[in-house]
Amino acid sequence: MNYIPAKDADFNVFFKKIYDYVAQKTGGTQPEWTHIPADVVQGLQEAYTAWDAAYTKTLGEHSSQDTREKQRVRKESEGVLRHFIQNYLYDPPVSAYDRDAMDVPNHDTIRTPHGEPKTRPVIVKLSPLGGRRVQIYFADETTPEKRARPKDANGAVISSTLTAVDVRVTDYKLLTSTELLTRSPWVIELGPEAEGKRFSCALCWQNGHFKGVWSDISSVVVA
Repeated sequence: MNYIPAKDADFNVFFKKIYDYVAQKTGGTQPEWTHIPADVVQGLQEAYTAWDAAYTKTLGEHSSQDTREKQRVRKESEGVLRHFIQNYLYDPPVSAYDRDAMDVPNHDTIRTPHGEPKTRPVIVKLSPLGGRRVQIYFADETTPEKRARPKDANGAVISSTLTAVDVRVTDYKLLTSTELLTRSPWVIELGPEAEGKRFSCALCWQNGHFKGVWSDISSVVVA
């Protein structure tokens, strides 16, 4: 079930409600929730701030570039939000009452079965698209000719990093940036610092807060 609102206005309300609630529970000198790292909460705030700015810019007279930027930021912020929800809002001390207050579905409303995914994804193709964009095609190892994720996963977590062109990453611990991918192919838009660098990444299937086995590490030079 896709619980993320499709309409931008609804998504904006949904995202803000979650961030405000999380900020309240994790703020102050004696926060109620201590299981969420401060930098993760800050990352959620930054994602919402970026989304809200891009969305607000399109509410009045605006250009086609403003619309494209809003769509790009929405994709990025939605990935951040999905990853946050699945990793931090389904473990104690977060309760069913809390999830209801944030309009986040409880597990009994989600059809994905519980437990760690039993297979791992494969990166079928990783290609530079120009404009600091990278396209990734991925599939399950049991059905590499199909793009559908397995039934015991709600998406693929990508962990990645940037290095010099001549550096090939082989240690998974060096992959630090994460995002949840919900479909294949997926286009990743990188910042100016990525131009001319090597983008390395690996994927694993995710089911709620359970993660499966990581794929092999793939890389491509960003154009």
